[in-house]
Amino acid sequence: MSSVNLQSLEDLRGTLIRRGIPPRYVHRVTTELREHAEDLSENDESDDASLGEFSALADEITHTYQARTFAGRHPWFVFGILSLPFTIITYVAWLFVSVVTATFEIQPLLKGHDFAKAFVMIVTQVSVTVVPSILCTWAICRVARRAGLHWKRVMLACVPVMLMALHLVSGIHFEPTAEMHGSIHFGLCLPWIGNYVNLFGWQQPVQAAIPVLILVGMMARESRRSLELEHFQSQCAV
Repeated sequence: MSSVNLQSLEDLRGTLIRRGIPPRYVHRVTTELREHAEDLSENDESDDASLGEFSALADEITHTYQARTFAGRHPWFVFGILSLPFTIITYVAWLFVSVVTATFEIQPLLKGHDFAKAFVMIVTQVSVTVVPSILCTWAICRVARRAGLHWKRVMLACVPVMLMALHLVSGIHFEPTAEMHGSIHFGLCLPWIGNYVNLFGWQQPVQAAIPVLILVGMMARESRRSLELEHFQSQCAV
């Protein structure tokens, strides 16, 4: 196969990876195209006919891969509409499980250990404000990656997660009694407004920054892995 076709395959490989197609799938497709072009070259076919039009070929491969999953076939529905109820359900479910577990399962085992009870409630408060956003962001990134979608769709789906984290407030109140009775509260409120002002009002912005950091970290990790794999496969193909 000519160097022109080799360069075309390398360009196609880079284009597909930038579109979000997993590098392993890209490697398999480009390997099949390379073998197909070599077979045609042995039969004295033209090099241009072996690969076809570049952009159309990239579009066809992208569409074929994305059509394998529901999220790939309906990205706007999954990441634009379902992301909001998914976020709400995740927060509510984690809140219910955490509070019920801490109140009815752990607290009865800590009778006479008031500081241990207080520690459990503090951990519960922190987990409710942090863990759901981590789970939502991770799940959205995983679904988008498996569907071969661009990170722009992921950022759109993470907007409800960031908004929920930005507005979620929590607080713990301990009564000055011998038994250290207290209560834990959760609600929705704008930052620096209302009675729930923790960390000098920066608790909610910090909560909203968590999914952003996770998203950026996963994007950077995936980009680095893609570049490393692309470079390795390019070296093997030479």
